[in-house]
This record gives sequence, C-alpha cells and structure tokens, in this order.
Amino acid sequence: MSFVPLAGGLIVALALSSCAAAHPPSVDDGAAPAADAAAPAADGAAPAADAASEGVPQLDAPPESRPAGSGVLMRGNDLKRTGANLFERILAPGNVTAAGFGKSACFAVDGEIYGQILYLPDFDFGSQGRHDAIVVATMTNHVYVLDADDPKIVLWSKTYGTPVGPTAPLSSEGNVHLCSPYNDISEWVGILSTPTVDQATGTLYFVARTNEGGKQVQKLYAESLVDGKDRPGSPVTIEATVAGTGDQGGGALSSPSPLMDTVTGGRFAFNSKRQNQRAALTLAGGVVYIAWSAFCDFPPYHGWVIGYDATTLQQVVVFNSTPNGAAGGIWMSGSGLAVDDDGSIYLATGNGSADLGGGANHGESFLKLRRQGATLQVLDWFVPYEYDFLEADDRDLGSAGVMLVPGTNLLIGGGKDAKIYVADKTSLGKFTPPTRSYHAADSLGPEVLPMGTDKVLQTLTVASMSTPPGAHNHSTPVYWKSDAGEFVYTFAEEDTLQQWKLVNGTFQLLHASQLRAPDDPNKPNGYTMPGGTMSLSADGSKTESGIVWVTLPISRDANNAVVPGVMYAFAAADVSKTLWNSEANASRDAVSNYAKFNPVTVYNGKVYVPTFKSPAAANQSCVYGRL
Repeated sequence: MSFVPLAGGLIVALALSSCAAAHPPSVDDGAAPAADAAAPAADGAAPAADAASEGVPQLDAPPESRPAGSGVLMRGNDLKRTGANLFERILAPGNVTAAGFGKSACFAVDGEIYGQILYLPDFDFGSQGRHDAIVVATMTNHVYVLDADDPKIVLWSKTYGTPVGPTAPLSSEGNVHLCSPYNDISEWVGILSTPTVDQATGTLYFVARTNEGGKQVQKLYAESLVDGKDRPGSPVTIEATVAGTGDQGGGALSSPSPLMDTVTGGRFAFNSKRQNQRAALTLAGGVVYIAWSAFCDFPPYHGWVIGYDATTLQQVVVFNSTPNGAAGGIWMSGSGLAVDDDGSIYLATGNGSADLGGGANHGESFLKLRRQGATLQVLDWFVPYEYDFLEADDRDLGSAGVMLVPGTNLLIGGGKDAKIYVADKTSLGKFTPPTRSYHAADSLGPEVLPMGTDKVLQTLTVASMSTPPGAHNHSTPVYWKSDAGEFVYTFAEEDTLQQWKLVNGTFQLLHASQLRAPDDPNKPNGYTMPGGTMSLSADGSKTESGIVWVTLPISRDANNAVVPGVMYAFAAADVSKTLWNSEANASRDAVSNYAKFNPVTVYNGKVYVPTFKSPAAANQSCVYGRL
C-alpha cells in the first residue's frame, strides 16, 4: 500500500493489491504500544509515514440526484436504533458482486476507530462549499471530517487533548487488580463512543477522555461542523453527584472489592477515572445524553446518564442506575439510548445491584425512563427471572442495546444469556421469581440453572449451536419493514445471522445464513466474541434492494485481542443468500483488523469500514463501493 500525506495529519492509502495482507498478524489489545505508538501531540500531528507520488483513485462519482434522507448522524441511524439506512439507491443485491463491488480506497488516521463513522449529506462548509462528508473520531482524540466521495480532501481535522493510555493499568488501583493488564480496549482511550450531530445547528457532540497532569478528565465537546471550532461553553468538564449510599465495598457480585464510594452529605460523586464512556451519545429533546459503565467491572462504578443542554451545555439531568448499590453499567457494546416518539428513553444495564421488588437499584435491567426535572424517572423496568445466574456468571443483560420496532409497542434486546427478549414497551414485565432457583456448583453438587417464565411477549433463543451452549449476544437487533414483511436480524456469538419475521405480533425464524460466527480453536472452553456487528441498507421497503452488512472476526476471539476481520453482505430478503465477502478476493478487498462492536456505515453507494491497528496494518478506514 502507498500512503499519501495530507494536511491536518491525515494519510490517504492507495488501495493496491498489496494494500493489506489477507490475514495480518493479531496483537493483544492491551500490549504495550511500540516505540512509534507514543501519544499524539496535542496539535494533532499524525505519526509520520512514507510519502508516495501516486495519486489517489477517485471513488464512484456521486449520482446526479442526491438521495433523500438526513445521512447517518448517530449510532444505529435513528433514535429507535434500527440500524437501517432506508435511502440507499445505489447499492443493491444485484450489483454487490465479486466482480462489481470491492475496496476503492483506504485512509489512515492516527488512532483506532471505536465509534461509528457518521455521514453528512450535502453539508455547507462555508468557504469550502457543499460536500457529502464523513466524520471519523479516533481514540487519540482526533476528529477528521473528510469528503465522502474523495477522502483525500480533508475539510478539517483537529485533536482535542492528549488521550489516556496505554490502557493496561486501567483496572488497577493500589494493590487492587482486576483484568490486569486490562485488554478490552487497545492502546489508548480518547473518543471511545460514537458522537452525535445536530444537523440544524451544524454541531458535532462527542466525549473525549484526556490526561491532564496525570489526572483523567472527561469532557463534552460541542464543535462547529464547518471548521471544528468550539461552540460557546465548549468543552465542559463532566462532573456530577447523586443522592445515595453508593457502593460500600461489595462491588458487583462477580467482582467484590475493598474499594468504595465516598459519601458526603448523603451524596457521592461521578468518578471520571473509573467510569468508561462506551455507549453512543444521544441527542433528544434538546438534551445531549451520555451514559457510562466501567473498565472490566472495576468497582466502585455505576450506570450513570448525564444530560447537557445542547445549546448552553449546562448540565440539566443526572441519573444513576444503582444509587444505593453497585455497578449496573450502561455500555450496550457501543449502542445508544433508544428514544420513542413520546420522549421515553430505553436502555439496558449490566451486572449490578437490583431491587427485584421495586426500588432505586436497577442492575441487569431494561429501563423505561422519562425526564422529570433534573433527573430521569423510572417509569417501568424488566429483570429476567434468572437474575442470580446472570450475576454469578457475568452475563450482562446490557451487553447489547435495545431497539424499538417502529409503529409497534415492541422493544427488543438481549445480552449474554443467549436470549433475545421481546417486551411490550407499555408493560415491560418487571421481575417474576424463578420456579427453580439458581445454585452455583459447590462441594454439595453441580451447578443448578434456574427455571421460570418472564412476563415478556416472547423470548427468542440464539447461539443454540455454541460451544459451550449459551454464548453471548453483543449485537443490537436490526429492523427492516419491507414489501415482503417486517424483519428483525440477530447475530450472536458462534451463531448464524438470523432473520426473524413478524407475524401477527410474534417473531418467527424465517432464514439463517450459511455463515456461522467463528469458534476460536484456541478457546475450546470459552466463547468467541462478539458474533456479527450489523448494519442494513435498502431503498425504502423495496424487497429487492435490502442488504444486511456484517463485520466479524475471521477466526479469532476479539475480546482481548486485535484480530483479523471480514465483511459480508447478505440479501436482506433472505439471509441464507450470501452476496459478497471481503475474503473472496482478499488481495483487493481484505478488511485488515476487525473494529470490535463498531458497525459499518452505508450511504450513497459507499460502505465505510473502520479497522484496528496491527504491526502489518495502520489505523485506517476503508471505503467500498461499485468498481
């Protein structure tokens, strides 16, 4: 691959046959960075690269008439988090073929891309004119805004402070260590979550973690999309307190700890070091909502949601999922809060304290929230009957996001218990005690799994073929209403891509892919994270237009390592039909390393695929389209 250095610290990579090896070597996520991986300078200069004289190939020319739609302004395309772009009028199953579709170009950036790439159609950049543009945020706190059709055109790029890293010690403090070294995140922590865009004001919102004099600080930024300059009041340092007893040393059930929250005057504070901001930002009702979990369940931590006025950046909402307990993080493998038309907010929490008869603690829960003054009121909730098992075996209900099925009362989501729950958003189900209680294996006998029935509309079983049974789900379900019916798609670990059809209010399994998510041969007694990460594109409801795009590891577990990845395209009308995959012509189309939990962005005939770094591959995103 040849690299062309550009202004603003960007390097464009030519997509030649030597662009990347089909199977680049993997690297442990938490390995100490090499000498050339030093934290970037605050002025945004990227690591040096060899210059080349070749020009960058142009991508497909934009169509004569622009597609309708507002672009991709948030994770999952819309506030219901359906994961679908329904304004795709170029790419379709008929032209996504080995001969006619592939990698067009790659552009290197100076950090790994954990947040979904955003797409701005026909945006006015002032003196630079109107452009279709993409927004790429990296873990080195660098934001790039590039022309979507010709990524060598850098509309602007800017670095927002020095990131925190390397990540290895982030789950240690004093003589207390969990997951040490910490490998779930690779190298640096900067802009981890997916930003969000207010198209009306031309404002980009994101959270950056910075290292300031050895102290970890998290800040909310509101930046002009025209040039990256601060909006009034930006940035704001994130601080908050909440009433409660906090975590007084118990920790999550799976990770007890002597560390505890400091309570003063009946309140305890948000801990900017401990709280990990992975969930995508959500802009709704004039408020930017931000959610947090933790690094490796390192206590004390909680599920926080803090909201800021989108105009003034004044803090207006503070919510804590476990104010009188522990944990209950909101991470959802990077998905965002789902917001209904009436303003209700839905989310899923992970391992943590839960008041099963009703109360303030909401670990392992689906929550329905509504803003009430300076907090979020819990209107309804659901906790599975197997709560004790989920806690004992680290099976977060909140390992994936929730999705609202448009035009219905259905909420869909599921986590690490190999189940997808279909709940009625007007009555989520609360908690029903099990008919047989959970009992952990001990000297008296083997593990006894719970039995019972949850008060939800339907429970879909996924990962039925995993080894051992019951693999995790990390993918927020994707939805499409086509002329052939309404479909939901799931892709759990060691499972197939599954297509469920909504028939008279019930989901029926219609098709499954021939592809099965990998089972790492190096982990015979463990799961291979994270299954498939999905996006969908279609021209409205036209049955023949729909494509499900999936990225996943080729063969290795991506939990604690950077591993080679692959992209697939399936016919959305029948996912048993594989249209294309990046390994079929690897010398041209190889993805390089899989970007964990991060879906591709599809818009206007292009597919933008983020990747992670390895010794054989730069931090980069690659653009795929018609050849």
